Amino acid sequence: MAGLMVVFLLIAISYRISVDRADIIAKKKEEEIFRDLQAEFADDLKAWDAIIPEDATLTIRFQSPTILFEQGGAEPNKKFKDILRDFCPRYIEVLYPFRGAIDEIRIEGHTSSEWKVGSTLLDAYMGNMELSQKRALNVLDYCRRLDGVDCYGKWIVKTVTANGLSFSRLIKDKLGREDREASRRVDFAVRTTTRARLQ
Repeated sequence: MAGLMVVFLLIAISYRISVDRADIIAKKKEEEIFRDLQAEFADDLKAWDAIIPEDATLTIRFQSPTILFEQGGAEPNKKFKDILRDFCPRYIEVLYPFRGAIDEIRIEGHTSSEWKVGSTLLDAYMGNMELSQKRALNVLDYCRRLDGVDCYGKWIVKTVTANGLSFSRLIKDKLGREDREASRRVDFAVRTTTRARLQ
């Protein structure tokens, strides 16, 4: 019985070492991706009203709702299209060398919780889900057609997704209240293969 417990203990330790090693490799790869994204876009983020959030270092967040879409609309505004025309080819070019380490690039549409007056919470959630999904899909469709992106077609199809998240991931102010303006955003988020396996 003691021998069996020792075997199980050794298996558990071996598994833990393997997970720790994978975690270290993932962190190093994520740091490389972050450094390259920061180096490529640091000078542009302010002009685009975009950030790389501290809590999501492999995310580029476009955070100005008036630049992104008309209120209630799903088609990217001209100014956002101009930004995407500059951003997307460079973004894909930075990420492509890391393709073996990238499981998914998510284009995420986010909304505030606002919806039609008198709507239930669930109606507002579902209405905003449809809107956020259309927005994310339209951004993906616009980006995939751009010169400098279209040549990565096979990898784009395998890796890039459009995700409407409604108001499931609200941005809150320091008092814990919804920041409606900040919640209306589009995120480009990278998920590494190691992280995907660990989750």
